[in-house]
Amino acid sequence: MSHYYPSMVEQKHTWFWAQQATGLAQGAGLHRDPGPVPQRKLWARIWWACLCRDRLISLGTGRPMHINSLDCSVPMLTTADLAEEGDDDNDRQVKAIFIEFARLCQYMEGVLSLPNNVTAAANSLPDQIALCETTLDR
Repeated sequence: MSHYYPSMVEQKHTWFWAQQATGLAQGAGLHRDPGPVPQRKLWARIWWACLCRDRLISLGTGRPMHINSLDCSVPMLTTADLAEEGDDDNDRQVKAIFIEFARLCQYMEGVLSLPNNVTAAANSLPDQIALCETTLDR
């Protein structure tokens, strides 16, 4: 989803490949809650992997996010979504950490969408920052 160069001539940026993955996932409807279908857990895993990668790339590169959470209705992952036959205590603990990581990536949207041009948004910026701080504190 991130680092693929088909040749040295055509080097596309990490941000490009994340957009491709996100676009395919949204085209397949993975950003919407499908209801009780057998593939729901797999689709949720794929979607949340795309969202986490989108946030991390945006944070690391300073480029805009591809995913707007207002367009998505997939519920937050649960331990049941990630459970697999044969999981031991360590596996369950790692999966619980990933769920919290996905939640943090979702909250990062507020921080990443703050305007870069502080002078243009001087009036609303303190309120936006306070809201982000409150959300992260919770």
